[in-house]
Amino acid sequence: MKKYIKINLHRTNKNDVKSFCDEFGLDIEVVLTDKKRGHATLWYVITDDTVWVVAYTRSSNENKVLFIYDSFKGKLGEFVDFNKRKKVIVSNSPTNKSKKIEINLNVDSILDKINSKGLSSLSKEELNFLES
Repeated sequence: MKKYIKINLHRTNKNDVKSFCDEFGLDIEVVLTDKKRGHATLWYVITDDTVWVVAYTRSSNENKVLFIYDSFKGKLGEFVDFNKRKKVIVSNSPTNKSKKIEINLNVDSILDKINSKGLSSLSKEELNFLES
């Protein structure tokens, strides 16, 4: 089964890169090297035995693709955005034992929240995410 996923390395901390690599069976050192080389967004096609980078940018502007395989032109919008997926956090607060809470843990959404509601509106999980 093929998976189509993109990741913006400029908006991803090392813990998220590790999670990404663990989930999709990628070598973290290779992905971190791509990040050090200045790659911003990478579009991956992942199968059980192969990983292809089918497109990439060097800036956060995803309209400025520097490389793309011809067969994927016009299809990059169909890829799942790793940075915008919701993560499920288990809260063990005394009033809500093991209650699952969906929190969108990506830098853009957290900065938008700070801008609109202030730093004090962030949850413990969001603050920990920013610190990692």
